[in-house]
Amino acid sequence: MLLLYMASNQSVGLFDKPCKQENIVVKQLNGTFSLNQFVVQDMSNLNCCQYFAIDLSCLKDNDDEIINAIVGIKSMYDLRIIVLTIGYTNSNPLLGRLFAEGIYNIITATKTAEQQAEILKCITSGMEYKDAIKHRAQGNNSAKNQNRKSSRVIVQKQSIKQTISIGICGSLHRIGTTKQALHMAKYLNENAYTACYIEDNGHGHMSSLTEFYSARTENNLITMNGLDIYTSFDMAKILEKGYDFLIYDCGLFEETDKQQFLTRDIKLICAGSASWEAPCLIPIFKNIGDYGDIHFIFSFTPKNLQKEIRKLMGKFRDKSYFAEYSPELIDGFTNREIYSQIFKEYVENLEQQPQAKGFLGRFKQ
Repeated sequence: MLLLYMASNQSVGLFDKPCKQENIVVKQLNGTFSLNQFVVQDMSNLNCCQYFAIDLSCLKDNDDEIINAIVGIKSMYDLRIIVLTIGYTNSNPLLGRLFAEGIYNIITATKTAEQQAEILKCITSGMEYKDAIKHRAQGNNSAKNQNRKSSRVIVQKQSIKQTISIGICGSLHRIGTTKQALHMAKYLNENAYTACYIEDNGHGHMSSLTEFYSARTENNLITMNGLDIYTSFDMAKILEKGYDFLIYDCGLFEETDKQQFLTRDIKLICAGSASWEAPCLIPIFKNIGDYGDIHFIFSFTPKNLQKEIRKLMGKFRDKSYFAEYSPELIDGFTNREIYSQIFKEYVENLEQQPQAKGFLGRFKQ
């Protein structure tokens, strides 16, 4: 395992002893850094990391830039973020904002031995909500946070704007996963949010778009009908754009990185209700275990079967939806009622008007 440590000159080597004890390799960068710039330009350093430790005293970013950078890292990588807070009090507003973002591995001890004991906990079992709750009250009631209540994106009832990650995969091939991902991105874009589609499955289908549609291309970015479509995972370019939502098309559930999928803020599985399609959900239920915050979208389901299927979905009954037929490649309108339910915890009430489009219009987007 590998830990990347962004250290000040005063905290060099602090992680060496506990990491050696746990056979974790430390890659250390020391000096003064812009975390925001690191996210945009040098994030490839995190590709093989399981841990990313940041000494806040070595950063020259302001609080907003630190939060935005950490949110970006969380949305892109499945790793544990550890924050060293030399010179910070428990009630510091920045620590409250980190807590609100779900960062609990916050090292607050002032003596080296105590710091290393906390580091050891961070790299093993990890700190929990109860360990970091001491930062909550001041951070959540600070004037800065109160001023941010107008943010359009609301995460877990918090008022802090951040990038929301959406993972969508299919219970079997050709069940409409890619279209649903594209349609959701379009729906959000048409309602004053910024969202992009990321082909995160290795299929390479998006590369063929330019052969059939009028679209602007730049390296691995295709812009079509006002929607940004990434044909591969390009973290630096994606973060630089500052999207509200990142929609990952993970392909077939059986082939996707299940642990990473389950860490997404919103998780969706596309499924079918035909006799040969429904059994494909059985291994998925076994894999997701106790996770109850997963949405299911069924395609091509007759209305007379929908009530019975919802009943069979058990704890997922209220998170099961039935998509209307929508042949357009990019259509944010047809299934807008479903999407408004899925995103209701994250966005304000959305209103949208239909955009009529003829057959030839699909090829001139």
